Amino acid sequence: MKNVPNNASIFTWESEVKDSELDVQGIVNNSVYFVYMEHCRHKHLKALGLNVIDIHNDNVDLVVRECTIKFKTSLISGDEFTVSSRWELINKAKVIVHQNIIRKSDQNEIVTAAFTVTGIDRNNSKIGLPTTLIDLLNRT
Repeated sequence: MKNVPNNASIFTWESEVKDSELDVQGIVNNSVYFVYMEHCRHKHLKALGLNVIDIHNDNVDLVVRECTIKFKTSLISGDEFTVSSRWELINKAKVIVHQNIIRKSDQNEIVTAAFTVTGIDRNNSKIGLPTTLIDLLNRT
């Protein structure tokens, strides 16, 4: 696995399909794409200096509120692919993370998605992003 920071706002993570991720049809199960994209979002934040575990330890949980996803084709066993993410700050309570998955061998786009993410303060159940994330996204 390789992490490639392209610039301040786009992050790319590379991996390969494992046989355990396939369904009976021999293609990557649709739920696995969500795992790929979540892993990329977390790696992206970490590359920018912000760890999801640290945010959680500060009593704020980042949660996906909504997701729009388009499956264009499928990955199969052994395919190498990249997942990219770009965080777009909408307001103090919402970011949209734009993501896609591309097969490396032919550069075909496999999946495009947009995840709406917010934060929930576990101390008082208020909705809002942590200031550390807002500050980070305002700088990038």
